This record gives sequence, structure tokens and C-alpha cells, in this order.
Amino acid sequence: MTNEKALELLGGLTGTFAANRSCEADPYKRASYQEHIEALEFAITMIFEHLPVRLMTLGELRSIYDLREDHVWPYNTPPYLWVETNRNTAHYWMSWSNVIACLEGQFPKYDPDDYGKSWRCWTSRPTDAQREATPWN
Repeated sequence: MTNEKALELLGGLTGTFAANRSCEADPYKRASYQEHIEALEFAITMIFEHLPVRLMTLGELRSIYDLREDHVWPYNTPPYLWVETNRNTAHYWMSWSNVIACLEGQFPKYDPDDYGKSWRCWTSRPTDAQREATPWN
């Protein structure tokens, strides 16, 4: 996907689109749902590209969670972290609200007790070399 196409598609997105997984938010029907998702992933990657890439500890995640009573993302960056599962079976951007659900034990696949063993979060998308050089607990 080109930068221009991604920016064009992002211009048509609203919360309604994300909530109902349709293209209703894009009245011109310029793209499919999958193209919108790709545009979002591209935009998130572009925003986070300038941030240092490092693995986050469970303690850091819990500290961010505890900063505010409502657990809202406290920073001026988009509320997404790069999640990786052991054996490289999955890796993708995860919203802070889903990370909260993981920390609260709502997703068995992402049990907080297994953090660092079966799943982990990065501040931004790591390279293959960075992931391979960082051992699992």
C-alpha cells in the first residue's frame, strides 16, 4: 500500500467504521474493510517508526495501567503496542484497551502470569533481528 493510498483511506475512517466493521464510515466506498485495516496498520507503523524499539516488562505495563484510575492511555502517542507470541505464531498491533483486558485476565491466551513466556509487548514494531536477539523468559 502506498503512502498516498493509506492517507486517503485514513481520511474516511471514523469510530463507526471500527465499531461495525463495515465501510459505512467511507461514504464513497473507496476501499474494502481489509484496505482500511491495512491503512490503519500502516499509519500506526509510520507514527511509531521514530520511537525507540524495546521490550516492555510486565511491571511497566502494570505501572501504566495504574497511572490513572480509569486506566486510560496516559501518553500523547497512539494507544497501541506491538504484541508478539512465542514461536512467532502471531505478531500485530494491539490497542491499549485490549492490553488492559489481558492484564485483567480476560483473554486466556494472554494470561498475565505467562507474560514473557508465551506473549510480550514492545514499544514499537521490532525487526526480526531484534525479536530473535531478545530471549523469552
